[in-house]
Order: sequence, then C-alpha cells, then structure tokens
Amino acid sequence: MNKQAAPSFLKHAAVYALGDLLVMAGGIVLLPLYTRRLGLDEFGSLELLERLGEIAGICLLTRGIPLATFAHYKQSLDENGRRRVLGAGLLLALAATVAGAGAVALAAPALSDGLRVGSATLVWIAVTASLLDSFSVVAQAVAQARQESARYVAIAFGQFLTKVALCILFVAVFRWGAWGVLLASLLRAVVFAALLAAGECRRGLLRPD
Repeated sequence: MNKQAAPSFLKHAAVYALGDLLVMAGGIVLLPLYTRRLGLDEFGSLELLERLGEIAGICLLTRGIPLATFAHYKQSLDENGRRRVLGAGLLLALAATVAGAGAVALAAPALSDGLRVGSATLVWIAVTASLLDSFSVVAQAVAQARQESARYVAIAFGQFLTKVALCILFVAVFRWGAWGVLLASLLRAVVFAALLAAGECRRGLLRPD
C-alpha cells in the first residue's frame, strides 16, 4: 500500500466500522425498553426466533449472497458486467426470501410447537424479516465494492433509526410485547428492501446472463 492510499484505506475502514457499530447499537439502545415491557418468556421466544432466522439464512445462502456479489462485482471488467452481478445478487436474495417464507409458512405450526413460542405467525414473521435483510446486506456489499462508505453508513443509520422508532411505537406505546418487536423488524426489512432495490433499479440493472 502506497502512502497516498493509506489515509483513504483508514478513512473507509473507520466509516465501515461506524456502520457496523450502528447495527449493534440498536439492541443496546432498546435494551431498557425490552427489560421494562417484555416478560422473561417473551425474551426467550425472541432469542429462539432470532436463532431460527439465522439458521434459515444459512440454509438458503442469504449470508453468502452478499459476499459473492461483492467478489464478482469487483472482478467484473466493465459497467454492464457489474450491473449483471448486482441484478443476480438481488434476484437470488428475492428467490431465497420467497422460498424461505413459503417453506416456513408450511412448517410454522410444527416449529411453533417444537420451540414453544406460542404462535406460528410469530415464527413466520421472524424468519421472513431475517431473510428480507439480505436485500440490505447486498446493497451494503455493493456500496463497499464501489467504495461508497457514506452510503454504507447511511443505510445502517437509517435502519437503526427506523428500528428504534418502530420498537418504541409498537412496544412502549401500543404495548404489543414480542409481537411489536418482530413486527417492527419485519416492517423495517420490507421498507429498506423496497427502497434499496428501487434505488439500484434507477441506477441501472441488467438481467443476469
């Protein structure tokens, strides 16, 4: 690394670290709200459902899609190739989300009984919200590939504010408990998936070859 590149590298690294910090900050900021408004059984159910969403994402490759998109985006030699890569990443994220949501809808009653979370709908909401987040992660991966660190942080900060605002509304004001937490996650995921996909479409996408 030459001397000119070092400051730029450190600047981008610091900005990306800030984005990751904002993602984790949501849970910390909301912790006092959860401890006052949620019961111990609801805490346990939320933890189980979060792990279930992560397992579903691993099985459906949603954790790998952003990494693959980033790698192939950087390897593309021209703009059309990069647009095809991004189109492929978003298409795969959509396919994984639809497949996962459909499969969990069928298995939700059995999963609800097995995990003792009390509602098949809660299972579906939790997994679908987790899978929808792959759209945001793909968009952030492409922002990293383009070295758009400010965009990366803007996405993270927007998600942070949206999550906090919705959780306060649903949990503190409406008193929906665990339902409020998961509905806030689902609504945030839907909004950002739609906004980020629409934004990339406006910038130009091409059909994967």
